[in-house]
Amino acid sequence: ETGAAPRHVRSVEELRRWPGLVQRLPRSTALAHSLSVHDELQEPVPLAEALEMRSAVEAAARRASRSGSDCPPPREGEPLCSCCWHAEFVGGGRTRGKAGHDVDILLWHHKEPASWGDGKEECLLLPLVEELQQQRRMLRREEAFFHLVRTAHCAKGAGKPPAGEAACGGAGAAGEEGGGEAPDDRRHRRDHSMLDSIRYGIENLACDHHDKVFAIWRSAGGRHRRIDVVVCAFPEELPFARLAWTGSRMLNRMMRLQAIALGINLGAHAIR
Repeated sequence: ETGAAPRHVRSVEELRRWPGLVQRLPRSTALAHSLSVHDELQEPVPLAEALEMRSAVEAAARRASRSGSDCPPPREGEPLCSCCWHAEFVGGGRTRGKAGHDVDILLWHHKEPASWGDGKEECLLLPLVEELQQQRRMLRREEAFFHLVRTAHCAKGAGKPPAGEAACGGAGAAGEEGGGEAPDDRRHRRDHSMLDSIRYGIENLACDHHDKVFAIWRSAGGRHRRIDVVVCAFPEELPFARLAWTGSRMLNRMMRLQAIALGINLGAHAIR
């Protein structure tokens, strides 16, 4: 429409009528793309597409891993192998038994951590995302909504950093190979800033140091879906990552408040 843009926009339909207003907003390209595929993003994701997404993410994760292991799916009743990365549904798809308006996927391994160094190729998430973007399955930041959150590997080392040295100092990270404190006392598990955020309802992501990406997925049929991929930081943290990312948000909040009342702290990585 022409003329002065309204002072308040109350719906997607109103925002679509004012493309000039969209261009003046931050991340305008991503916003314009989201508006153009808004109806698709609001559709429930069909089971076939959700399974396709999980399969593609798992395959890319296995190619990005240190071992490169890619075993065939187990037979019915057999346990999952311990040499490969595995992908499972979390979030509403797990609690409802079917995908909602987005697909949440948790990647985990029986033995391997999510990162083994601070380089781009020394973690699972970055090469995985790059491959999916090259395949045109996951859209890039320049063309659609994309948000990647990653904690540096050295910040997840065992033990306390040396006096006067930043948390990512070389000596601090060396605790992983035997020096410093035991791995069950990794620094990121002592992050209790969640206690300051529970009242605001954002504690599900506070203190969460699992690598993760929130993005837009393009299906084989050309439909656009929202996808969240979370990589479990360490194998022993899987139960806590699974609980945190399955939810519901209210369940997590109630359990964490109860833990505080008992004098302990429950987070996405451990209970302390």
